[in-house]
Amino acid sequence: MGIDFKTQGDYEDPESFSRITFLSPEHLVKYSEKDMPSERFILRLEKLNNADVKEQEEILELSFQDVIELAEKRKGELVEAWKSNEKVKSLKIVIQMTKLLTDVTYPYLYPRLFALVCQCLDIFGDRVYERLCTLAFRTAHPGRFSPAEVDSKTKETAQNWLLKISSIRELIPRIFVEASLLRVFSFLIEKPYTHTLKRLLAQTNGIGHPLISAYARAYIAKKGMEVTRKDGDMYKNNFSDFLFQLNNAKSEKRQAEMESLKVEFSKYLRVYSPCMQMCIASVIKSSKPSDDIVEYLLKEHKNSCPDSLLLFHLIEVSPADLVVKHAEEILSRIKADAGVKAFLEAAKVKKGEEDVAPQQPAKEPTAYGIHRLLSVFGSKLCESTPRDDLKMTLLNEVWKMATKISNVGDYLLVADSFIEYPIKHCTDRETEILLKDITKHVSSAPEFESTTALEPIPLVDETTTRDKATPMNLLGSLLVRCARTHPSMGTLVSFTLFQRLAAYLDDAESKELGAMIIRSVARPSDPPITDSVTSHFLFEMAKKAFLWIDSLTHQDEINSIDQLLCSFASKVNMGRDIEQQLTFYVDMRRVFPKFENLKCNLVLYVNSLIMHTLKMTRYKYSKRAQSFIKSCLSYSHVTIPSVVSCSQRIRLLISTSAAALWSGLLGQADVLLQLLITQIQDMPATKVVGNDTVSTDEELVELISEIISLLVVAPGHPTLGPFMLFKGLITMVNEYAWPKESFAKGVILSRLIAGLCAIGQRKLPYHIRTIDSNDVLYVQSEEYTKELGELIGQVVELTYEEIRKLRIINTIEAHKCVTVVSLWEAETLLSGPVLTINTAKQITKCLKQAEKFQEEFKTKQAATFLAHADTITLHLKNLMKLVKDKAEKPDTPPLIKGIYTHITKVKD
Repeated sequence: MGIDFKTQGDYEDPESFSRITFLSPEHLVKYSEKDMPSERFILRLEKLNNADVKEQEEILELSFQDVIELAEKRKGELVEAWKSNEKVKSLKIVIQMTKLLTDVTYPYLYPRLFALVCQCLDIFGDRVYERLCTLAFRTAHPGRFSPAEVDSKTKETAQNWLLKISSIRELIPRIFVEASLLRVFSFLIEKPYTHTLKRLLAQTNGIGHPLISAYARAYIAKKGMEVTRKDGDMYKNNFSDFLFQLNNAKSEKRQAEMESLKVEFSKYLRVYSPCMQMCIASVIKSSKPSDDIVEYLLKEHKNSCPDSLLLFHLIEVSPADLVVKHAEEILSRIKADAGVKAFLEAAKVKKGEEDVAPQQPAKEPTAYGIHRLLSVFGSKLCESTPRDDLKMTLLNEVWKMATKISNVGDYLLVADSFIEYPIKHCTDRETEILLKDITKHVSSAPEFESTTALEPIPLVDETTTRDKATPMNLLGSLLVRCARTHPSMGTLVSFTLFQRLAAYLDDAESKELGAMIIRSVARPSDPPITDSVTSHFLFEMAKKAFLWIDSLTHQDEINSIDQLLCSFASKVNMGRDIEQQLTFYVDMRRVFPKFENLKCNLVLYVNSLIMHTLKMTRYKYSKRAQSFIKSCLSYSHVTIPSVVSCSQRIRLLISTSAAALWSGLLGQADVLLQLLITQIQDMPATKVVGNDTVSTDEELVELISEIISLLVVAPGHPTLGPFMLFKGLITMVNEYAWPKESFAKGVILSRLIAGLCAIGQRKLPYHIRTIDSNDVLYVQSEEYTKELGELIGQVVELTYEEIRKLRIINTIEAHKCVTVVSLWEAETLLSGPVLTINTAKQITKCLKQAEKFQEEFKTKQAATFLAHADTITLHLKNLMKLVKDKAEKPDTPPLIKGIYTHITKVKD
């Protein structure tokens, strides 16, 4: 896999040649007019016409932007010419493009132009190689092959391409084009790459200008790494030759040349950064795993090129573990650098030995200054772990130099790279000390006097040039790194210094930082937030991070943020400070009203807060606690109607009603239960899940079953009767618009019978300790028992009516449903407390229905009947046990014996 040129610097600004990796045009932005030189390029360009027209030459006077646009245009012409099978024209376009590299009048702009030319060269090289592969193997990507497998016609075509290249008169276009066609040699000779690469590298010695020669070496190394990495000595020799040419670039002649062009020489040296990176990368990639390549590079730095340019890229490109291994030596080289020494000398005060920041930063006489060297060094130290005895030494030595940097942007560049070091390798004490020093520099910087940015700039990341970032960007990046790295976000945000630094950020930086902090707080491994000051800070960061959501935001992004806010809200736990906890929930609902899941979860959290309050007071709360619980119930009562999903509203009302019952607030509980029952009518018959539309029958059965279980313990109304809520629920179930083939109504009616039978018992199966249920309020009341029997009979009649409707459907599922519901109803009535002659007749009627439908069920499809036989058998066993128990009692009606007969028939 080849190494691509790409950049983290933009190159259009002469002031920003910081961290550059391998150039790629997609990372380069177009130049603005203020970055353009006032002079214009004089270019000699070939005018391309049809193949049969004689070539002409034209002198064009173009600005650099015109040159970039011309290069983009030529790239499109290259692709179109190849598609049109105009191979000669394609070659001419490539040659014309490489001639652009001969003009080094404006070195600041050379890297971007070089990137565009390389892109054209790569396109041309790929097209030629794929064309030859197609001729030889009928596929553009045949994998590995030997020249023996290639037919003579393809070899002849390959040879013709190489002969065309060798006939190019100019040296520079010939070298670049031949390097782009390096893979073509594999069609002609075995293992051709090493010999060819050495020849091409030797030819670069004939290029007079060191800048052009350096970029030629870099491109040859790039193409060489795509095909072979075995000959490490070749790449080392190339690197040594590059350093020799770099030293030549520092000659008095070149300095005079740059002076005539009004180019600062230290910035001119940075133009060599991409070449330096590519050459170092080729040495590293071609080395053996056992080789200590950093030791070799440090030796070259000492003997051949003791310059900050090499030291900077040595640290940047080398593996982090090897950099950390030689950390002491690298630190000593940084201190010994001419630019660093000059800066430290300028930073000293004449009185005493104390080091303080100077009023004006020292001028950097070399390519890269102290802040860039320390920045890249800190990044590598954060990627690997130094020895225990070196951890504090490295931090102290580096920060002695870093704290002397008076320019806040340069200082924050170092701090942004080093902030992860104390978090990963030291303790919170060292982290706080570092944050204290950062706060000291930021608070005294004029750039942070106003925290409002006129034009927000994206936060610094791996694809953004760090030198072009403003101090505000760097501070935001620094705090984001803290949030991303620190194992406990609760501990980090509890640092007052961290909160003070966050207050300096503008809206753009606060948004990114807030999102990162909330994501970190929401991690399951993070402890809960128990401090009110910390929770308030986090709440403010959440506001800055997510208040931008509007109707144009994609739903997936809204759902993601919704889930994140839910996790954040669940992390806040004030313990016994329940009023502060409720205030936090109120603020969350007020600020984030558009998030559905958040509103649902907040209601559940408030209901949990009610139960927490009851436990704290041991269910013997004061008037103040009662007032607080009423406030919580009001919060839920107001919030629930704003929830869009009907099923979610029902679930939340069930939870809130249960909380009201546990609190002993019967008035609030009655209101909530009545509201809960009325919500059934709003339940839709279907819902959309993904791309499918599914029925809500099962969900509605589950929800109404939960309501019934809650009504069992809810005390009756003092004026409207003990069964007011049950009657309302029966009415709602009967009036609901059930789908024609739905079995849910029959199941719900049978469960209503079970609920009514449960409240008729002398002692309910479960209670709520804070209230008296109907078994206490209406004990031994004949009127209560009579009304209950009438209500059960009413529900039974509704069940028979539903069964008659199911008979019309006449399907296997309908028969199964009727059988199970009938047996379930008989079982429920038989186990109920009110067993009269009428009840026994109802049980007999249910069993007759089950017997009839069971016979039809068996006849319809025996296999399906056997699949449901276990369910039916279970109900029959329960019925036989209940009949036997009832028969032993003296007050059991004689009709019970008839019931037993019907059970036996169904069972058989």
